Amino acid sequence: MRVGIEVVGQLNVANYINTAQNFNRHRAFTRAGLAVETSARLKAPYRTGHLRRNIVSMATEDYAEIGVDLNVVPYAWYQEAGTSKMQAHPYLRPALESRRPAIIAIFKDEIAKAIKGGSK
Repeated sequence: MRVGIEVVGQLNVANYINTAQNFNRHRAFTRAGLAVETSARLKAPYRTGHLRRNIVSMATEDYAEIGVDLNVVPYAWYQEAGTSKMQAHPYLRPALESRRPAIIAIFKDEIAKAIKGGSK
């Protein structure tokens, strides 16, 4: 039995085979982390600006972290989660939720670049 395959249009099988090697995971996580970081800065409670200035993101090829160093801003978690005497003022979780569509778009964009071979 013989099976024939015809590639139609702009579809190029070689590009799909190399997609995993071309996909720049670090860039995708960096872009996603920065998107959430920017949103968190806008959503963070503001009195002196110290909390907003210290929201940072860090990315590897496997994940992105967005947060605040509690040694620099010890009250950051209390603002996010609240206490028994203070209402919560969440900024990290809402930032992540609001940027979910953007994160998906970032990964789709990076995958498209990998398929086209443009992420090198």
